[in-house]
Amino acid sequence: MFTNPRLVASLLLILASSVTAQAAEFRVGAPGDASCTHTTLLAALLAAAGNGPGLDTIRIATNQAYTGIVLPISGHSVRLEGGYASCGDGTASGRTTLTGRPGDSSAISTSGNGQHALELINLEIADSPTGGSASRLGGGLRVAGDYRVTLRNTRIRNNRAARGGGIHVAGVAGTQVIFEAPLNQIDANTASISGGGLYCTGQARIELRAGAAAIARNSAEAGGTDPDESGTGGGVALFNGCVLEQIGGSAATGVYENVAVQYGGGYYLRNQAELRLIGTAQGPAGVIDNRVSRTTGVTPGAGGGIAIRDPAGSVEGSEVMAMNAWIDHNYAWQGGGVALLGGGQFIMARSLAGALCHDARYCSSLSFNGYDGISLAARAGALWAQQGAVVLIAGTYVEGNGADAASAFWTSNSARVTLDSLVLTGNFGAAALIEARDISGGGVLALAWSTVTGNAFTGAPLGRRILIANAAPNAYSVSVYGSLLGEPIPVGVSAPLLSSDCVLRDPAMQLPVGTVTRQATLASPYGLAGIGAGNFHLAGGNVVPVDWCDSSLSPRMSTDIHGATQVVDAIRANLHGIHDIGAHEYADTDLIFANGFQ
Repeated sequence: MFTNPRLVASLLLILASSVTAQAAEFRVGAPGDASCTHTTLLAALLAAAGNGPGLDTIRIATNQAYTGIVLPISGHSVRLEGGYASCGDGTASGRTTLTGRPGDSSAISTSGNGQHALELINLEIADSPTGGSASRLGGGLRVAGDYRVTLRNTRIRNNRAARGGGIHVAGVAGTQVIFEAPLNQIDANTASISGGGLYCTGQARIELRAGAAAIARNSAEAGGTDPDESGTGGGVALFNGCVLEQIGGSAATGVYENVAVQYGGGYYLRNQAELRLIGTAQGPAGVIDNRVSRTTGVTPGAGGGIAIRDPAGSVEGSEVMAMNAWIDHNYAWQGGGVALLGGGQFIMARSLAGALCHDARYCSSLSFNGYDGISLAARAGALWAQQGAVVLIAGTYVEGNGADAASAFWTSNSARVTLDSLVLTGNFGAAALIEARDISGGGVLALAWSTVTGNAFTGAPLGRRILIANAAPNAYSVSVYGSLLGEPIPVGVSAPLLSSDCVLRDPAMQLPVGTVTRQATLASPYGLAGIGAGNFHLAGGNVVPVDWCDSSLSPRMSTDIHGATQVVDAIRANLHGIHDIGAHEYADTDLIFANGFQ
């Protein structure tokens, strides 16, 4: 009975629009369980639809199997709650498993106009047959229409679809998908085209609340014909204005161990999509250990953790804002951590000071990308930015990234990249740490208020560089200021034109004279508290980098590496001003001196 999903959906809509009643509870379980109202989920759903548009509850017992499930929900609100041992059980424990069937239909789907709610609690939507239709959208769950969908303690695993192996969302202005604690898992799903765990298009808003979601071990194959979609978003693919917010939580949450063939092992964004990664005191917003697998061909893969690929000429591109986040241990042929492939905006910074963050030192981290234990990225271990991209990274550790070219950053053409208050250390594999290629059309690269030391360089000593640019249309296209360059290499920076100001460098290094230059040498350990122990804070209020500079070129863009926003006039007599060189702004504990009385 009712084997046609479209017929069922039409019937449900008619029932929901024609009857008004108070919310009811229905119980589904095995035949013979006298406490059950129904023995099939579809019969219970039809009863709920007939009860009107209010939020009805369907409790689903674990005392029978639920296979071949197709539940189209249209024009009414319903709570599906599993985990009950029997229909008469008053307390849920564990989850109830629902298995879909082959074809176009997801196991659970929503549609219809008007504001409605779907709650999925204590469920496991699993093992939908892999022989499903190539046009299938959402292997486990498909969300369309003006629905607010909430998941709690629900797992969507081992499902397959063309787009959205686990979940597909086609949003309108009111569409929301909210992951609430206890932990939900979207894992081991496969998309033959895009969005292994989750695919979202349109004006939907998705919230991964603190401690509420793990999107892990999903994959996106390259089965499509559109090169801007096929093989993208191993974990999550966001298109056409979709917004996703990921809030930091425990180590078990985040987006990790996903694989895409082409772009965006963790996340892929295109055409005004938005991603917000917000770490908290409880934990970072983590994009960790994701991978892009394609390493050969005309267009090898990019963006192991995150990739943005906006249409050419986009006025408003896609945006990533990462605050107190970890984008670590990701791998791709280019842009091991992040890739901006034409347009888009990427902002990464620290907003929580000291112990207020989940990790007092490593609050914001773009680290250990570009090396998977076997292979190095070809270029840009941490981040690769192409034509039209805008990048600002501040108050962040950039550590242990690796690539054959540009172990940390690669930028080209009209990309505008500002690196501010960073610690760059332990990066390896290339002759240069940062490369700028063919800067044109307003492209900019600035290294400001940063500490650079302890990186490993390849090749002949005279070819090693902290930063190298092969073009600079004007004196301010490439700039280095307020920074501590603690690398004993002969030439630290090279560019046709260079603006440098307030730079302390290792005595072995030469820095070309630029438009404005105040520079001096400083030997290891460069006034730092403990390089060997990974402590890149200033050792005290009297070390050379303290109160060395003014902000005539530009002040810090955000916080220092420890999250401090305030510039403090410390004990040491000012040289050119009260700004400290490098990533750390020293703060005296003596309040008299800290307030500038010297």
